[in-house]
Amino acid sequence: MNFAAALRRKCPGRSLLRAENGAAALEFALVGPFFIFFVCVIIDLGLLLFTQSVLNNAVRDAARLVMTDQTGGSAASFSAKLCDDMGSLVSCSNLQYYVQSADSFSDMSTAVTTNASGNLANAGTFSPGSPGQDVVVQVAYNRPTLLPWTIPFVDGSSVTLSKPSNLLVATVAFQNEP
Repeated sequence: MNFAAALRRKCPGRSLLRAENGAAALEFALVGPFFIFFVCVIIDLGLLLFTQSVLNNAVRDAARLVMTDQTGGSAASFSAKLCDDMGSLVSCSNLQYYVQSADSFSDMSTAVTTNASGNLANAGTFSPGSPGQDVVVQVAYNRPTLLPWTIPFVDGSSVTLSKPSNLLVATVAFQNEP
């Protein structure tokens, strides 16, 4: 037996290089955190889109009450319809609404203005107008996020870790029925 063959056979490092025990665990340790992160992002964005869809439908239905003058000029029936349509997904205390009316749409602003705390600046204003007037209904909801570091990718804003949330807004514009 020659010296090189004996060295190859007895070298302990050589068997470690061929061993495949634990390869799956090592691969999961490298890839697993990214996979789990992306699954969490998909779940969070799915919940965000679902909440936005429910908010859009609830605002459309509540705005129909204003359009057909079924609110009687009171914000209570508007809020009740809004809360009923949102179901248990959102607590009614977190919903903010702004209903404005004018003789033409050019006299109103549809820009979403927020205050320093991230809420609608004109929240609570309810001016349903009279028959034939144009109306803009805006409802906002600060949805808490599961992953605060995804906020800049969703809405481009900076993250405040004390209250990480996404402001969801639904807007409906219409003319009151005569």
